[in-house]
Amino acid sequence: MRIVRYFCPWAFSSAITRSNETYFCLFLCVLLLSGLHDRAKINEVLEYIDNRLSELQGEKEELTEYQRLDRRRRALEYTLYDKELRKVRREVVF
Repeated sequence: MRIVRYFCPWAFSSAITRSNETYFCLFLCVLLLSGLHDRAKINEVLEYIDNRLSELQGEKEELTEYQRLDRRRRALEYTLYDKELRKVRREVVF
């Protein structure tokens, strides 16, 4: 209500005329429309966030799969390295 009083002080004067009431109604319509515009912007942002969350979920799944496969690759590399190291050590000892 403070906003309306600030922008339309005449709307609260004791002598409100018919034209003032019309302007006041138009002002309220403008406020409502700006609110609808803000709501549309908020909906756009929420839609963008939902889309981005979906993309990130897919990327998270890809990353999890990559990490699983990378862990397996490193384990196999370590196993091969360890076998070769043992083989070389046996050959050096004998």
